[in-house]
Amino acid sequence: MLGRKVAFGALWLVGSRIATKAMNLIAMLVVARLLTPADFGLVALAATVWLILDAITDLSLSEALIRMRAPPKSAYDTALTMNALRGLSLSAIMLAMALPFAELYGDPRLTELLLALAVCPVFKGLVSPRMADLARALRLKLVFALEVSAKAASFVASIAFAIATQSYWALIAGLIAAPTINCLVSYILAPYRPGISLSHWREIIRFSGWLALSQAIVTLNAHADRFFVGGHLGQADLGQYTVGTELATLPTQGPVLPITRALYVGFAKLADNLDQLRSAFLTSHLLVVALTLPLGLVVAVLAEPLILLTVGEDWLKAALVIQVVAPMAAIRVLAVTVQPMVMATGNTHLLARREALAFVLRLPIILTGLYAFGFEGLVWGRGLSIFVYLYLNLDLARSILGVSLFEQVSAPWRSLASGGALVGSLLVLAQAFPADRADSLSLLVHTASLSCVGFLVYGGVHLLLWRMTGYPSGPERRVLQLLRRASEPA
Repeated sequence: MLGRKVAFGALWLVGSRIATKAMNLIAMLVVARLLTPADFGLVALAATVWLILDAITDLSLSEALIRMRAPPKSAYDTALTMNALRGLSLSAIMLAMALPFAELYGDPRLTELLLALAVCPVFKGLVSPRMADLARALRLKLVFALEVSAKAASFVASIAFAIATQSYWALIAGLIAAPTINCLVSYILAPYRPGISLSHWREIIRFSGWLALSQAIVTLNAHADRFFVGGHLGQADLGQYTVGTELATLPTQGPVLPITRALYVGFAKLADNLDQLRSAFLTSHLLVVALTLPLGLVVAVLAEPLILLTVGEDWLKAALVIQVVAPMAAIRVLAVTVQPMVMATGNTHLLARREALAFVLRLPIILTGLYAFGFEGLVWGRGLSIFVYLYLNLDLARSILGVSLFEQVSAPWRSLASGGALVGSLLVLAQAFPADRADSLSLLVHTASLSCVGFLVYGGVHLLLWRMTGYPSGPERRVLQLLRRASEPA
């Protein structure tokens, strides 16, 4: 029963993520048509300041409340108070550093961008803490509604400002709209009368302290290189790198993040039974890899025509980023179920240690590529550094559940083999039937046709290997069951 609830909860969260990422993608592509890579690079510098400050102070209060069996009103008051104090503090820090940061990069426009973004942490800090109740009860339709409404507001704001001003303020408008609407809607979906308290701060920090540190280093791992790219290569290349990285990771991270949120709730209920947790971990591992791997591979192979169709020739440097990073990010899905499992078992200190090691090992690889070989070196450094993160995650699962690295990598062998067939078929077809890149309609039909062929090859090879091995329990059976259930009349 729990597995079914988690599965349907994950579907709602995946639907939410797909909807929000689709709106984010459309907005980014529309704005990219109107702005330059340098505009994106400028906003990326300012937004990275907010992202990193937000991450290094994030207390993961919702996750702490979820782990409490029956939290009293004072626990929710404590969570709100801590979050509000954090938001106000971050806003003050951003206001104080706006001018020095602009002087550091020699661009006075950064001052006004940081001043505008300083409102974001205030609204984020005032979100209803009762949203944790919805996640705990797996009422994820309401979580879906919250995320979609916030992203819709960001979408409308970005598009409207882009059309009206054709300036980088379109990106800032979207960044501000999302937390503002998220805060307001949270009180509609999860009503709560605010109160001030710090009575449960020790209990919350005991769980969330290590997790918060882990999330802080995750964000540093993901975004710290932007400061070096902006300083060394300039804002135009930073814009290409930022958009390329976003598009490269979108196909896999988009569906994966909501799945891991649902898995955390399910794993938390099995945390006292290691055998059941190990079985659930491996089952989820196979399913996540099977569903997300082909998305990243198709985008990687078709990166250049996708860039030409969506944002134009001015962004072709971003295609290189996608070609290198997207397949690496697709392989990284081998480790995405580790995070919710570690959180569910309460070993959040191990997450912090993992992220610290990843940061120490990955950033030098990326910076060596940047300073030694320029933009191409940066991209390859980013791609290769993903393997460091993959190894650390797999080793963490081994230490907690006793699942060997070989078992974790080899278990989804049908997905990996099907992925190889997908890539091979697309490369052969693209070479045998080249597209007319001067004709947008022809290029669109060609790219869409290759994408469909790739997915069909992946699914067909997957089912063929499943049949050849005697229909073992695995993601194929789970997907077919879900499809059969969805096709049944209500």
